[in-house]
Amino acid sequence: MKTIDSLEAHPLDSSLIDQREWLLKWLIDVPDIHVQVCVLLPDLPKGDKKDSNVIFMQMMLSSARYAIEHKDEPVNSIAQYQAGVRGALRVYEVLLAQNAKDRQPALDDLIKKRDDGSLDAYIQGQAASKCKK
Repeated sequence: MKTIDSLEAHPLDSSLIDQREWLLKWLIDVPDIHVQVCVLLPDLPKGDKKDSNVIFMQMMLSSARYAIEHKDEPVNSIAQYQAGVRGALRVYEVLLAQNAKDRQPALDDLIKKRDDGSLDAYIQGQAASKCKK
């Protein structure tokens, strides 16, 4: 969990690249942690934004954090998606603080939804139409 937290707080820290890759491999290899993946971030990953892959990867890692913290409970895909998007938005905000030119309007819209309390319902609606059951 500490590594996921570090990646979220310091998404461009080059000393954490190996840890990000290790975590992804670990998630693939570990049979008792099930992470539901669904592309709920508009336009990501997007090749013309240099950090979009970092944001997208954090969505998966934040979903994984939720899955690990709730491993003894039935899989809750919606809660995983919500945790993933929230983690990705935190990384996006860190990246914006470092370079405001990397603004992505679709992610700004999700931040507005988060701030006004409508993000979870939005994710649930998007998941119903975009994600496999």
